[in-house]
Amino acid sequence: MFENILHQESVVKRLKQDVSHKTLPSSLLFYGEPYTGKTTTVLELARVLTCEKNKAEWNCRCHSCEQHRVLQHPSVVLFGNRYFLEEITACGDVLSRNRKVFAQYMFTRAVRKLVRRFDPEFQVNGPKSAKVFQDIQQIEDVLERLLPGKELPDEKRVKKALESIISISRKIILSFGREMIPVAQVRKVAFWAHTSGPGKRKIVVFENADTMLESSRNALLKLLEEPPGDCYFILTAKQKGSIIPTVLSRVRPYHFTPRSPEASRDVLKKIFREPSDDYATLKEYFLAWGNLDPVLLRNITGKWIDHLLTGTAEVERDPLVSEIVHLSEEKGYASLFIEELITRMRSCFSPEEGRERIDPRLLRRIEAWRNLLHESYYRMETYNQRPSLIIEQMLYRMTETK
Repeated sequence: MFENILHQESVVKRLKQDVSHKTLPSSLLFYGEPYTGKTTTVLELARVLTCEKNKAEWNCRCHSCEQHRVLQHPSVVLFGNRYFLEEITACGDVLSRNRKVFAQYMFTRAVRKLVRRFDPEFQVNGPKSAKVFQDIQQIEDVLERLLPGKELPDEKRVKKALESIISISRKIILSFGREMIPVAQVRKVAFWAHTSGPGKRKIVVFENADTMLESSRNALLKLLEEPPGDCYFILTAKQKGSIIPTVLSRVRPYHFTPRSPEASRDVLKKIFREPSDDYATLKEYFLAWGNLDPVLLRNITGKWIDHLLTGTAEVERDPLVSEIVHLSEEKGYASLFIEELITRMRSCFSPEEGRERIDPRLLRRIEAWRNLLHESYYRMETYNQRPSLIIEQMLYRMTETK
């Protein structure tokens, strides 16, 4: 079990112990930076918990594990947002380069990570839902030709199928925006969880639970306060501290550490069969598939940090500020820019660098900047506000921090 989780040895060891000793709690939190394998581990844990043979090797042939490998198990439901399109596109490239079963599994799972967010049983009726069901059925019709165990069509037909699925997926994502855990769905999940048959395990996944609106968080809290038997709730988040204390007190946290560049390249070669060493991290790899330039992202964040440290940043007249705001509005860099700033500040001013050598006034500014970045990121992910406006306000407040 957990053979497909690479370079997260501590988490895997804990989960194996909890499962084998039967001490796994019903509510869990997987937290850590994006691209550290949280969702892959969630799905693997779900397979382990429902394996009919109880051994849960990756190649287990029981019916439950077969369903899990193509993300079609009816006892697992998924909610929340993620980098769907980048993953689908990247896995589509893997399939086009490797006409093998492992690539068919990868692409199928990437697609169904999106479409399973719209299981009919949990949707709120409305014109959007009706249209998305048609789009999802169209995706499944095309995906049928590419499923594991099927002989793939010729290269031309595979390319056409991939382009069709990516195009429809993009339409679904744009239609529903960022918020994908409305309170009505949490209530429907609660009803579903409490109406399971005896002995039938169910797994509910709330991805990026730290971005839930207050009404959804309150409904989730009520569900965690009175969890039904044989039901597991697994939350993922970027930071443990971004989960409200009342929810945090009811989950067992598992920390996913950032992978080193060497570990990231190992994942890219073993899982994605990426032949080049062009990408230092999985984040850079997925950004590239999302048509976002990771080099440009690194450059503008580095320049902004230099501006802050030298005291030359002026929001109203600085051309760098105009560039950042423009990229936030036109290219979708807003949340990525904030994430990169948080990462860069953590790496530049970590305890290993020797905090005693840093001016205490600068340390206070750095801490204030971090808090501001997290606040801005939360607003970005949770509320329907213009990203460029949030970014401009954030930049201004950073320059005013003393």
